[in-house]
Amino acid sequence: MLFLKGTSSLTIHLITNCTKNKRKTYNIPTISISDLSSIALEDRVHEWNGLIERSDSRVSAKDMYCGEHWSVVRNIHDNGCNVSILSAGFGFIGINSEITRYDATFTAGDKNSILQSSTAMSRDEWNIGWWKQLNRVREDKCSLSELYLHNKSDCFFITVPPLYLSVIQPELITLKEAGLVTPMNTFIISSGTNISSSLRELYLPVSADFSVFLRGSRGTLGIRMAQYFIDGLTGVESIANTIRYRHSKLLEMSQKPIKYNRKKMRNEDIRLWISQKELSSVTLALRNFRDEGYACEQKRFSELFHSVKK
Repeated sequence: MLFLKGTSSLTIHLITNCTKNKRKTYNIPTISISDLSSIALEDRVHEWNGLIERSDSRVSAKDMYCGEHWSVVRNIHDNGCNVSILSAGFGFIGINSEITRYDATFTAGDKNSILQSSTAMSRDEWNIGWWKQLNRVREDKCSLSELYLHNKSDCFFITVPPLYLSVIQPELITLKEAGLVTPMNTFIISSGTNISSSLRELYLPVSADFSVFLRGSRGTLGIRMAQYFIDGLTGVESIANTIRYRHSKLLEMSQKPIKYNRKKMRNEDIRLWISQKELSSVTLALRNFRDEGYACEQKRFSELFHSVKK
């Protein structure tokens, strides 16, 4: 997104996370972390990179990812913003990078977590190590540092969950020490409190209390915050001042989310409910499910929905 600022233009960059949801319309096999046999971190990265490099079936990241979060990302991109993606499987990539369908996550406990359960390293140490190694071996690699180095006059919105933020924090701290990341050009939108003190002045925390105003599921509040900030920019005034003013207004308008007294159901009962409905959209199905007075977390419902509709 370009704004005229005096006699120069300003480009907006969005840096966000990948999504677990991938489009099933493409006839592409899924490459999964659970397929790996290596134990050591470096060996696992090389084995994983070999699997994805040998895959010839690819589509752009923009078309591969899907879901509520991704629909907002696509909208931001279609309105002129440059978009970069933090992917546990492919590293730091652009929205038009060609990728295959894969299953890899920084989340511990998932069967396709990149974390090796037998390691003595902490989760953050392992995830950061994986991130550095993966970006080092990828043939089509780019990096967060290169993005800043080549776009010194631009503005950056980093909108990611805490796990993804933790893997790029060391790089962000280095960039801040070098004067490339500043409170005037970088805005970190995330939840949680585990953020380095040196980055805290860049931090705009996500709150569940914003859900009434921003709408959408709680998992998409971060990306909806970014859209809210970006949509409010005109390029005339100081961007940093505008963002912080709009954040203060968001805090003023925040409300405690409504708590619903919905009935919980077993997986088999939810599958039966889904099978009896002619609904092709997960979002629409979940809305109908909740409107009928039933409770289910979005990720769980999505997995059950796709297991029935596959």
